Amino acid sequence: MGQFEDDLNLEEKFYNQIFKPWLNSRGNDSVFIRFNAGNIVYETL
Repeated sequence: MGQFEDDLNLEEKFYNQIFKPWLNSRGNDSVFIRFNAGNIVYETL
């Protein structure tokens, strides 16, 4: 596997094993991003 695939796999493991259970423990199952058209970061998303 290449570096990108390794990083993607690590990110997926973190989400499934750590972040998603943490969200669920708080009674949440999703994350929302507030869109601001004046911010260049959100234009990419």
